Amino acid sequence: MFIDNTVANRIAELDDRVASQLDERITSDPTYIEDKSYLTKIVDSFVVKGIVRFYWNASVKREIENTKADWKRNTTLCKVQDHTFAYYHSTAYPIIMSNENPATYLTTEQGLILDDLYNALPRAYLKDIKILADALFNPEIEFLLTTDRDHLANDRVRSKLEESGLNKYLKIRTPRELFEDLKERDITIR
Repeated sequence: MFIDNTVANRIAELDDRVASQLDERITSDPTYIEDKSYLTKIVDSFVVKGIVRFYWNASVKREIENTKADWKRNTTLCKVQDHTFAYYHSTAYPIIMSNENPATYLTTEQGLILDDLYNALPRAYLKDIKILADALFNPEIEFLLTTDRDHLANDRVRSKLEESGLNKYLKIRTPRELFEDLKERDITIR
């Protein structure tokens, strides 16, 4: 289960001390409340018990590090440390290179897939395509968990993945959709 920075932020916000510092317009939003509720259920029912593992990588770390508020950036980085760092990340732009975590170069076919996705998704940002690449081309990842309904968890992206046959490799889910998928798969909640 690959998490993007929106979910990393929500994980930090499960701590009431962090959530209390957020603007009330955010915390009173029905979508925010739903995401936080279902993320809590996923963490409590599946992650804590070792049934599901959250992965994050250098791309997600960079997004978190770009957070302007020091307290939020530091808290989120601290909270994601409890989850598994995936060393896989692609060379899709923006490229993140380091000696301790070298990027995996995309094949020509993977590059064409990304070009096709980017061209089909006019509202997508390059960073969203990077997250898609990191999740899609990592063989250990089946799901991308996000709260970003504008750029990732929407019908356009999902239909493009389905149309190209890529949805068998990567499923994009919001916290509610993921929780329902896990229940439907009859994964035992102990």
